[in-house]
This record gives sequence, structure tokens and C-alpha cells, in this order.
Amino acid sequence: MKIGLISVYFGLFDEALPPTFRQERTDLNKKIENGLSFYGDVVNPGLVDNEESAEHANELFIKTNIDSLVYAPTMAAPPIYLKKCINNITTPLICIAPQEFYSTPQDYDTDAGTKHSTLVGLTMGTNILVREGKKFKVNILHVDEIPSSKELNKFFSSVSNQSIYNSETTKPENVVKAIQSDKIIEAIDALKSRPLIAIGGPISGYLDVEVTDKDLNILDIDIKRVTKSELNNTFNQVEVKDTKRLINEINDRFKQIRKVEDDVLERSCKLSLAIKKITENYNAIGGTINCHSEFFRWNENIGITGCLGVSCLAEEGKMFSCTGDIPTSIALVTAKIISGAALYCECYTIDFENDTILIANGGEGDFTINNIDPNLRILPEDHYLGDNGPGVAVQFDIKDMNATLISITPTFINEKNDWRIILAEGTVSKSEHQKMEGPNTMFRFSSRSAAESFEDWALLGATHHAVLMPGHHNGSYKAFSDMMNINLKVVS
Repeated sequence: MKIGLISVYFGLFDEALPPTFRQERTDLNKKIENGLSFYGDVVNPGLVDNEESAEHANELFIKTNIDSLVYAPTMAAPPIYLKKCINNITTPLICIAPQEFYSTPQDYDTDAGTKHSTLVGLTMGTNILVREGKKFKVNILHVDEIPSSKELNKFFSSVSNQSIYNSETTKPENVVKAIQSDKIIEAIDALKSRPLIAIGGPISGYLDVEVTDKDLNILDIDIKRVTKSELNNTFNQVEVKDTKRLINEINDRFKQIRKVEDDVLERSCKLSLAIKKITENYNAIGGTINCHSEFFRWNENIGITGCLGVSCLAEEGKMFSCTGDIPTSIALVTAKIISGAALYCECYTIDFENDTILIANGGEGDFTINNIDPNLRILPEDHYLGDNGPGVAVQFDIKDMNATLISITPTFINEKNDWRIILAEGTVSKSEHQKMEGPNTMFRFSSRSAAESFEDWALLGATHHAVLMPGHHNGSYKAFSDMMNINLKVVS
């Protein structure tokens, strides 16, 4: 058995992390290889960290005539790497998320979230497979359990017997009853009558957040794309008195858990007002920004992230995603209207011992999700420095409550453009990981174990961005999806 190993790596965060980080991911790649060697001979091209190395890996896999492929990301990375690795290869594929903790450490911080983002990397890859209707398996496990995994043993045995997909049975879907309400009509009307704005496109290679005009036409949603010069001009025209007013409001409402220098807060407030002005100019209901671009971090005129601005707009009901992710901005808008609050987030790591999953983001969000005691805080966003230093990150507590997690994605299966919503119900607990630069909570699925449920989440095509909302809403989303002609897939 020849097993091709695909372990991706992304250098975007190298400057924010210790110089030993790449070697740590190289060591993880080697550990995965050693674990897989129990099942056969592993063809390991090493870390795939750009499109060229992905093409070289693809050539190696074809040359060595591999029998199977394992996608095992060492961290979140552009899914274009996976796509190029498997180009013109039809051998059976299993996607695994090698977890490095059995229980989420109490001191887990934003750096750790990036270092150990294999779960994020998993869904970045599985989404593009689902988008194109490709078959694959998923297994979430601790990296130490790779040699003894029943699922991996079953997978490789099936490959040897050439029965990998032959005996596959379709899991029956839950029958969800539509629950109609005025909020559903309001959400649809908002999406169809008001535009979304995009300030910056997706990060290069982030295929799981991309959307085509044809996709958008299916939903009849209008996107207005803001130019860099428009953003810069609006930023430069913000009046000093307005910036000072917002500074006073932020200082009155938020406490600083790390010192935010006056110039950092001033620049972030000025950018907040610029994003708000552009939103108002277009009468937009929300949209997306990409801080990791020449629009924000690498813009000599702005040079910071926009997390404070999108957080303030979320309180007003105008919802923004990050990294140019238009599909998730659609999910945010609907969730805010249907449930009253919507948190942009990612699923970071499985806590096997407590059967939960850590949900968090990089320092932004809708703090109305906690209407009791959000404990609003700000801090410098040192993890995402720009040309002019840090922006301001927003942090707040999330309360114990029932919750729903959704993701939305376009698909192109059997030559047909379509959309689907992936939904999971569960509960969340009060935030515990205060060293992270943004809001966070532990999500417990109502369905099965955290690992099994997240395997379904990935198999159904969720992207690496999700939306968390208070309450259970599968009935509401059944009504919404029926009216919008979107497929609803529920984790069960």
C-alpha cells in the first residue's frame, strides 16, 4: 500500500509566531508520516507551503503510483494547495485532523489557535471537495492515535479490497419541520433589497470562501465592491471631532485588558468611522472586509486591522465577515435577523475529554450575543500587526445558552450551481480562555460526540468560517432555505 501524504502549511502568520514554528509543523508532519507507516509505505513530499510545492507533490504522487491519499493539514492553509496536490488523481482520499491536545489548555491563546489549527485546515480542504462533488472520508483523532485508529484501518483495508465506496450507505437525513415567522421574511427581504459590500477580496487561494457572480445571481444578492482609493479617501475625510467622540464612547464602554496606546485607539476609531460611512453610503446590510490585504494591514495609509469597526457595526445590525468571505457575510446577516445576534467564528480544536469544540475568532464580533453581562474589553491586536502597528481587538464573554452553528457555501456538483446551509444545534458555555484576543466559547453538539459531529460538519461541506447564534433554529432555517431554494444539511 502506497499512501500519499498531504500536509499543508501557511506562512502568512510566520512573523506573529516564534521562529521555531515551522520546525514544529515539520515535526508534526513527520509524526503523521510515522503513524501512517503502520498501514503502508508513505510517500511524503514534506510541508506543502505554496502552489509550486503542491504541484511538485502532485507529480510525485503520480510518479510513485500511490494507492490512497491522506490529507492531514498541519495548520490552516489555502485549499488551493490541496486542489493542486490531487489534480488528475482519483485514488481514494481520507481527510484527517490530527489534534494535538486531549483537553484544551486553560492558557490557550491566539498564537496557539494558529499553531494548532488543523481543524480549521480540515474544513478549508473538505469544503472544496464537497463543492465539486468529490468523494472522501473524514476522521478526527489525536495524532498519537493514528497507528491504532479503527477508522483509518477500515479505510486502508477497503482500499486494499477495492471496496472503499462500494458498500457506502447514505445516512438518512433528519426531517426538519419548517417554522415560518416574520423574521424569515425580514431576513430574505434584507438580503434581496440591500447590497452587501466587499472591502477587499479573498486571500489568494482561499477557495472555500470564494463565490462567483453566477452563484450570487442564484440568490439574487447584490455585491458592491469598494476600491482601495475609496477606502483611503473616506478614511482621510473622517473628522477629528468624530474620532474623539468615538474614542470617548469606547473608553466608557470597554475596559483595557492590555494597554491600548492612544494612537492605536485613535487610528482604529478613525477606521471604524470610515467603514461605517462606506456602509451607509451604499445602504448596505453588511458585507466583508479582508484585513490581510493591501486594503488594511498592508496599506501605508491605514496599516491596521478593522476588527473594532466591524464589531461596532454588528451592534447596529450590519454584519461583516473577514478575509473577503461573502458567503459567511450572508450567513451573518440572516443569523442576526433570525436570532437577534450572530458571532463570526472558526472551530479551532476538539476537547476530547469534555466532548466539546473551541469556537473563537481573532478579535471581533457581535457582543449582543451576550445580553446579560458581556464584560466588554479591548486590547492591541498584536497577533495581526500591520504597517502602522496593531489595530484594536475586541473581547467579550459568551454566556451559557442553547446555540446554533451554521455555515453556507455554494456548490457545483454534477455541473449544477447550487447553495447549501450546514447547521448544527447544541449548547455553549461561558468563555474561559481569556488569553485569546477575541471572544470564545466551548460548543457541545446536540447530536453525537464532538469528533463524530464535526466529521459530519466537514463531510457536509462547511467552510472554515462559521456563524454562532443564540437558541435553536433548525426549523427557522428550514423555512429560510425553502424560500431561498437552498439545500439545508443538518448535523444529526
